Amino acid sequence: LRIRQRHFPSEHIQINLTLATLTSALNGLGQYDQTILYAQRSLPVMEQYFGPEHEKLVVLLDKFADALRMKGDYDQAEECIQRALRIQRKHHSETHVQTSSLLACLGTILCEQ
Repeated sequence: LRIRQRHFPSEHIQINLTLATLTSALNGLGQYDQTILYAQRSLPVMEQYFGPEHEKLVVLLDKFADALRMKGDYDQAEECIQRALRIQRKHHSETHVQTSSLLACLGTILCEQ
């Protein structure tokens, strides 16, 4: 990330793809504040670059929702996961493994509220 930041402006897609990848790693490590920060930074740039319904946003929204859930922000977590599901369903069937994973996430959010 630091190397890319020296060569590209903060809005460059390469930096934001790296941030999106880091959200997955940081979320897995339990670093939810950093996950939320990186997701908030990269999501608008990725939406602008790929479009608001591109399937590249699904994993980012999923990790963002999980971090929000872990921090107790259930309303925003549900909003993110619902959006991820809408995008996922545009590109894949209900039986796709990622679709079922997102539905499980939604169930967890709703149960914990």
